[in-house]
Amino acid sequence: MERRYTITTERVVAERALGRTRDEHCVDWAIGLLEQGASGHYLQMLASLSPPFNGFEVDRLLERTLREVGASELAREDAVYVYARERLLSLLAGTEGMAATLDALGSLYRDEDHAPLLKDLYLLNLAYQDLYTIGESWYWPGATKENIQSIVLERAREFVESKPWRLERFAPATASQKDGRRPLRGAAQKIRSFLTRVRAVFRHSRDPGQIGRR
Repeated sequence: MERRYTITTERVVAERALGRTRDEHCVDWAIGLLEQGASGHYLQMLASLSPPFNGFEVDRLLERTLREVGASELAREDAVYVYARERLLSLLAGTEGMAATLDALGSLYRDEDHAPLLKDLYLLNLAYQDLYTIGESWYWPGATKENIQSIVLERAREFVESKPWRLERFAPATASQKDGRRPLRGAAQKIRSFLTRVRAVFRHSRDPGQIGRR
C-alpha cells in the first residue's frame, strides 16, 4: 500500500533517537530532500538505496547524511514529543489512520517508562480499541463509539499546539537557497532518472556474475 504521509526531517531524527528507524523512511526522506533542491554526497548515496535494505548500511549513511545537512540531534525526552507530534500532524492531515497512530503512540508510552506526556494518548488508544471491539470503555470518561474520533482529533490538536517548537532548526538549506537561485523546473524528474541509473549501476556492481567480466 502506497504511503501517503510525508517523511519529515523531524520524524527521521526522532525515530533515530528513539530506536524506531525505518529503512524505507530514511530513503524516502533523502529522495524528498533531493527533490526539494538539497545536495550532498551522503544524501545522494542514501537516496540511491533500494530494497532489500541493509539496516547497517542505511543507519551508517543516515548518520552521515544528518550531519551533512546540518540536522540537530534530539535528547530522548524531546524525541518523544517530536515523534508524537509528527504522527499526530499526519493524523490531523488525514494521511495516517487513527488506529495505527494511537497504537504507535500507546506503544511508545509503554516503551518510554509511561512517559507522562503520552498518558492521554495511551488511554485514548485503549478506549478506542475497546469501543470498536466490545462497544464500551471506561478508559476515557464520556467516550462513546459515536464521539471517540472527535475526542481523539481534539486532543491531537491540543497536543501539537501545547509546546512551541522551532521546526526551522531541522530544515537544511537547499543548494538553490545557498546561492539565491530558484529550484530548476523538472528537477524532481531529473533526480528520479538519476537515482534509477545509480541503482542500476549498484545492482550491476553487486552481481557476482559480473566479477571478472570485461
